[in-house]
Amino acid sequence: CGPTLGNLVDLAEGRDDLTVIHAEVYQRPAEAGGDLANAPLAPLPEKYGLLLEPVLYVTDASHTITTRADSMIDRTEMAEVIG
Repeated sequence: CGPTLGNLVDLAEGRDDLTVIHAEVYQRPAEAGGDLANAPLAPLPEKYGLLLEPVLYVTDASHTITTRADSMIDRTEMAEVIG
């Protein structure tokens, strides 16, 4: 979701300890005619059974998932989640 991604990018700016990876949820969203219900899911969320978005995963230095935040979270909550 745009606002969540925007907040994450803003919070990560200037931080060398964070790597942000974004995976698009829909295949060809521009072709959906403004209604994402008409866009098929991209392979990644479909493979992992992600039926909602956005989903934010936070991992530690060993790449182990330490936190999962589902749905929209505000900027303050996100800052707490990413540390």
